Amino acid sequence: MSGKRKYFSFLSLGVLFVLTFLLQYYFRAFDDNRLSSWEPAFRFADFRQVLFLICLGMIVAWPLSRLLSVRRYRPILLFACSYGLGMLFWNEPELILDASRYFVQAKHLELSGPVFFLREWGKEIFSWTDMPVLPFIYGVIFRYFGESRVFIQIFTTFCFAMTAVLTFWLGRKLWDEETGFTAGLLLLGIPYLFSQVPLMLVDVPLMFLLLLSVYGFILSLERGGVMVPLAAASLCVTFFAKYSAWLMLSEILVVFAAYVIRGDGLSKGHARTKQYMLRGGMVFLLSALLIGLVWTLKSGVFLSQLTLLKDYQGPGLRRWGESFVSTFLFQIHPAVTLAALFSLWAAIRKWDVKYILVCWLPLLVVVLQLMRIRYILPVFPLLCLMAAYGLMQIRQGEVRRYGISAVVVSSVLVAVFAFRPFLNATSAVNLKQAAELLNTVNATGAEVFTLYAEDSPAGPAVVVPLLDLFTAKRLAYHDAVKRNLDSAEVRTSSLRFTWEYVNPDYYAPTGDRHKDAAVVIVQGRREEQIPDQLLQKTKSYRNVRVFGQDENEFEFKTFVKVYFN
Repeated sequence: MSGKRKYFSFLSLGVLFVLTFLLQYYFRAFDDNRLSSWEPAFRFADFRQVLFLICLGMIVAWPLSRLLSVRRYRPILLFACSYGLGMLFWNEPELILDASRYFVQAKHLELSGPVFFLREWGKEIFSWTDMPVLPFIYGVIFRYFGESRVFIQIFTTFCFAMTAVLTFWLGRKLWDEETGFTAGLLLLGIPYLFSQVPLMLVDVPLMFLLLLSVYGFILSLERGGVMVPLAAASLCVTFFAKYSAWLMLSEILVVFAAYVIRGDGLSKGHARTKQYMLRGGMVFLLSALLIGLVWTLKSGVFLSQLTLLKDYQGPGLRRWGESFVSTFLFQIHPAVTLAALFSLWAAIRKWDVKYILVCWLPLLVVVLQLMRIRYILPVFPLLCLMAAYGLMQIRQGEVRRYGISAVVVSSVLVAVFAFRPFLNATSAVNLKQAAELLNTVNATGAEVFTLYAEDSPAGPAVVVPLLDLFTAKRLAYHDAVKRNLDSAEVRTSSLRFTWEYVNPDYYAPTGDRHKDAAVVIVQGRREEQIPDQLLQKTKSYRNVRVFGQDENEFEFKTFVKVYFN
């Protein structure tokens, strides 16, 4: 390609990416994502600043694209870039109330040990519809490294960064190194992902575990030996990470079928069909034995959870869903989505059987109408592999690499300068800042009171673990408003678990345990009337700090007052 034509292509692509951002901003009302929608995000972000940065980014994308042609240390580059970008979001508050459950489960293990956790999970340990693997890992981290959120973030960010590396390895194995590297980079073209990396949830680790299971299973088929039990163990761990993983593990059956049908490393011929069948069968048998053992030990808990999922979660998803327009045109960069769609035509034209391995789950998401982005998040690496396959049809390498660089740059800028300011302005940040203040005051602990009306959208008890996550002080919780759990409003609420949740005994006030404690009041309204008894209790304190940040978007609020001497 001549120099003039190449630079014209760069300029055209840069203008196209800027126009894409402008269209996304103009039609932002169509983004109905429940966490990081463009509509509220750009009430906090400066649109002109982001537009200027994206225009500048299209210029910077050119020298960055030249770096993408370097073939040495690509896995290290992917890991370092992903980890570094993930760290930019570590100052986020815990944005989703589900984190309270995972924290409480993990703290049980921290305080009472792994044996207690395994025995009481689903009994004394409130498990809702959670599965035990990730809370167990979080509890081990707390027990042996310390009860600090930063250690959880180190782990979740590691999972995110290793997902990019595994995406690279899987693409390289299926096609070539360039396809794998492109797919790993495109994972950074999903702005929504960055907001999830630092949270104490299970979705980002599940994304890593699912891809690890797929890659490990492929290695077990090709190499056998020690990879067979390792692949079986990985499948078992993924199976008990989240119920939605069961559907996603159908990917393993697709991989197995592709290898058996093609017979020789996904290429023509049947020389190794029997070997693949034997190795795959061994993986399935070992993983079934491991899964069966765990299931037998906790069958009662799992069956009750499945009943709850069938009667509550399944019907509820139709009410709480987010549109595909939001997911694939706003939360994922549109270029990734369009490249993935184009790849369907390219693969059909080539009759590429290997493509089935990466398109199976994304197509399943569309066919089954799974319209909740957190539940389909583990499928994103495969979507990026589809997009990479589509982009590899562009023969001009320099133009292709510029487009990839532009996707990453524009997505990162939106995530950092639009999503992050909004998420750090939510009322959830009040809990984080109040807890950080508690760490600095001279108090033995803190007594926590919650003031919420009976029509609160969520049970207030869940704010205590979220406060505890950020403070080293011991907390004592004085129970708050109760609600009729049999009411239709509660039974169909997306936050039903918050009303069924009861704080563990380690938050119970006991005698003079908090004689010199601070007092923390969490309110659902900024000017909630404080009861006289509580006013008398706080009158003796010399200092009070009020944390009243409000994003005016989410219904459940956490305004906090801290009284201390």
